[in-house]
Parts: sequence; structure tokens; C-alpha cells
Amino acid sequence: MYNYGLKHFNPYTMITNKAEERLRILNYWKKYGLEATKDAFGAKRPTLYYWQKLYKDSEYKIKGLNPGKTIRKNKNKREIHPLILLRHSLLKGTVAEYIIHTTIPSQSSLERL
Repeated sequence: MYNYGLKHFNPYTMITNKAEERLRILNYWKKYGLEATKDAFGAKRPTLYYWQKLYKDSEYKIKGLNPGKTIRKNKNKREIHPLILLRHSLLKGTVAEYIIHTTIPSQSSLERL
């Protein structure tokens, strides 16, 4: 039964403690103003406006204040420079395969490798 709950758990559809805290800070901000909110919670002005926008865009649902994903968007995408690929293909003797996909650089470019 425990695994069933984890299988169907989606943290983006539930209300987290962080979302409740953000809503409490927003309500405090509306009631007491910016300076009091900065002193009480340490939340800065741009952050408050960002949370307010999130709350408004979610049609004033608390789950809109849930923290977003923190994973990097560009995870270790390997990009190999074409000259290095050409040098590698020249060493392996597979230049024909490389020529089909790219153009051959000048001799001076190859000498720099």
C-alpha cells in the first residue's frame, strides 16, 4: 500500500509547506507593507512581486506558489567541435563518413589542432 501512494504522488498538484509560507508572507505584505515584511521575513521586493504574479497566474490557487523544478535545464549536453571530430576521423581513417556530414576545414585550421 505504501508504494501505491508513492507511485501516484505528484508534488506539483499538492500544496507544500513552502507554498503556505509564501502565501502567509504575501498576506503579511498586503497588511503591513514592504518594510515590515522585509524585517519579519527577509523577503525582498522582487521576490514578493514574483510570488504575487505566480499566485495571480494560477488563478489565486495556493498550489501556484509551490517551488518549481530545481534541476538544470541543460544537463551535460556533449558538444564536440567539428575540427576535433575531423582529426579523430582522420586518425581512424573514416574521413568519408565525416565529409558527408560536414565540410572540410582549411589546412591551417588542421595544423592548429
